[in-house]
Amino acid sequence: MRGKPDSQTKVIMLNKLNSMLWGKSLQAYVISRNPIIIISFWYDFINNLEAFLEIIPEAKKVILIFKCGHYKSRESASEIAKQMQKLSIGLPKLDYYVLANSQEELQNFFLEKVKAVFVNQNAFLDEKRYKILNFKKKYKAVYLARFSPIKRHYLAKKIDNILFIGNYSKTDKTYFQETMLEFGQKAVWKRKIFALRVPYYFNKAHVGLILSEVEGASYVTTEYLLCGLPVVSTLNKGGRNVFLQKYGKLVEADPEAVQEAVEEFIDKKYSAEDIRETAIMHMKQHRKRFIELINKIYAEAGVNKDFAKEWDKVFTHKMGLRCGNWPWIYRKRILKESERIA
Repeated sequence: MRGKPDSQTKVIMLNKLNSMLWGKSLQAYVISRNPIIIISFWYDFINNLEAFLEIIPEAKKVILIFKCGHYKSRESASEIAKQMQKLSIGLPKLDYYVLANSQEELQNFFLEKVKAVFVNQNAFLDEKRYKILNFKKKYKAVYLARFSPIKRHYLAKKIDNILFIGNYSKTDKTYFQETMLEFGQKAVWKRKIFALRVPYYFNKAHVGLILSEVEGASYVTTEYLLCGLPVVSTLNKGGRNVFLQKYGKLVEADPEAVQEAVEEFIDKKYSAEDIRETAIMHMKQHRKRFIELINKIYAEAGVNKDFAKEWDKVFTHKMGLRCGNWPWIYRKRILKESERIA
């Protein structure tokens, strides 16, 4: 008798069902059809470029807004600028904006003369999905991250009670096995959890960890905060520090420094509600800049609309990008391969 499918299998099944019913997603979300404004991650756009070019109308101006995803160095920004210029030769009506996750990224794009706005991608998390639950704390810390060397799990080895959440690829199986052997009884491991179950596990821990050196803005960093957890992070590049001003601590890549910061947060017993509300306050600041950008585009197109009044109808978790399962009410905004933008 077959057992029930695990959460990863369910996500794969839902993705396949969505593709069958609505068409293959191009990992892009339509903000507006008049004027045409589309948001995507840069590399998703490039990876699906041929399909994008088939559905983008040549005669109409199209505004493409890109999330950064992984950290964009000056070199990365320069390469993106070159690709944009090359595309503009054949499609002069395309226009681009980049949403920078950090002030450093913003400066990198400005130096390459790419239009950019300081809007951290974590502002597009739906805060209603993350709740504070009155659970007894079972773990000193929780670390949600795939098992890969760049995640540097070993930096948590001084913590004597930790929850690891994350899968591993075939190539990283040895890293996973060595990590779990090193931690032994100090660590509990969950391979995969449903996205909506994240608060259930986070609320069983005192502190959230994020230990990579170079990455993107790291959705999970803000997810910790929205669940009322303070965050211990190593020094890093990528933009996750933006929301860690009050209830985050940046430490050197040293196991003792990580452990001491965790113990310090446990001792301070910060209000979970204050942690969450502070994160939401920061998110709203970035959303305000995004709304101002859309209104600027509206004004330049001669369209008399206020995006602030449209926000509740347009906004969905992560703007529907890299989410797998789409809420049905937003599915028409997910750009599909078979669709042609009017």
